[in-house]
Amino acid sequence: MSTIGGDQLGSPGTQVNLGSGAPVIPKDITARSWIVADAESGDVLAAHNAHWRLPRRAP
Repeated sequence: MSTIGGDQLGSPGTQVNLGSGAPVIPKDITARSWIVADAESGDVLAAHNAHWRLPRRAP
């Protein structure tokens, strides 16, 4: 079975594919899971625990 976004996104922790000149990812991000993608190409630029299952928040 393949992972949506490729094998790298299936890995835990922070995964980054930043191009030259891209800013450094801040160290003080507190979210347990996040993803940043290029709005035009859809390419994933960085992610952290992208496929973690998180509990639903109460409304």
